[in-house]
Amino acid sequence: MLPTSPIPSSRSSIELPLAQRSKPSDQFDEIPLPALVFGAGPAPRANGIAADPSGKYLIVDHTMAGQLYRIDTATYTTLPIDLSRGDVLNADGLLLDGKTLYVMQNANNRVAVVELSPDFLSGAIVRYITEPFASTPATKVPTTIAEFGNSLYAVTAGFAPPAPDFVVRLQK
Repeated sequence: MLPTSPIPSSRSSIELPLAQRSKPSDQFDEIPLPALVFGAGPAPRANGIAADPSGKYLIVDHTMAGQLYRIDTATYTTLPIDLSRGDVLNADGLLLDGKTLYVMQNANNRVAVVELSPDFLSGAIVRYITEPFASTPATKVPTTIAEFGNSLYAVTAGFAPPAPDFVVRLQK
């Protein structure tokens, strides 16, 4: 068991000690993303990622194309997810809750709520969450999302005074 201690409130970073003879791992698996799908160059491409509870699939978004992809974690096969009723252009952070996928659309100032099929290969945008992004200028540009209890929490980039950025609570 690692030693623990209270985190001083005056510190801006947290140091986590490693157990004896422990070191960070340099072992990892690379999952190749098809060049024809994700391209090259400086424009944002693959950004958000979410995993289904079984670990069989990953869902990745292509920010500029507004496309979601399902990646099989055993074969690395990448397939587009066919969406109806809307788009996920400017996709950023993703959160998968059962078959409901929340897609942060940063420059659109909204969260797309997508109901996915059981095989994660198709889905429909059932609604967009636009508040507080539409009514509060300081909370623009939602970037990433987390779930806690019955609420969602989004980090916003703001890009408007007052700084700093915000964490906002959203209703599911």
